Amino acid sequence: WDILANTDEPFQFIQQSPIKPTVLYGANHDKVWRSADGGHQWHRILSRELLPGTTGKISAMKVSRSNPNLLWIAFSGWPDEGRVYQTDDGGQSWEDISRGLPSGPAYSLEYDQTRQQLFTGTQQGVFVRKHSRQWMTYGSDLPHCRITDLQLDTEQDLIYAGTLGRGVWQAPLMAADSQPVPDFELSSCTS
Repeated sequence: WDILANTDEPFQFIQQSPIKPTVLYGANHDKVWRSADGGHQWHRILSRELLPGTTGKISAMKVSRSNPNLLWIAFSGWPDEGRVYQTDDGGQSWEDISRGLPSGPAYSLEYDQTRQQLFTGTQQGVFVRKHSRQWMTYGSDLPHCRITDLQLDTEQDLIYAGTLGRGVWQAPLMAADSQPVPDFELSSCTS
């Protein structure tokens, strides 16, 4: 291992832009940094204090597969707003896109580039935001528990939801113009 940069604060998350590999994002519980040179120099682009009404810690981060300046972050707080934010200019400005989500934390994020759908996992299930519109419930068969991770399998057209203590679930990805009605089914569970 070779150190790229010695930062003053630890990173909890790191994301690399698939379309522009020299662009990296790093985050800890309340700050986000960006590197445009492959990780040698980092610049802070967000502190939680700059987002009024946001509580909790940064719980997830996702960068677009096609735009290195498009990034989402989720917070684990309990407000009605301020849980999912989006930047489309590399962190110069941030938009709260939480409206329409149920009260409670957002724990995970995933983005389907082909269908332009952003998913978030919450305590109340998985929600989807299509083409930058309102959030909608994605399926109804998930147990009422924390959705800790989301992963896409675009070859099989599936989304996987990892839960806290209730197994791994899967559901079909919906067509870009359909309503979010697919139900999840248990994929694996160990006791």
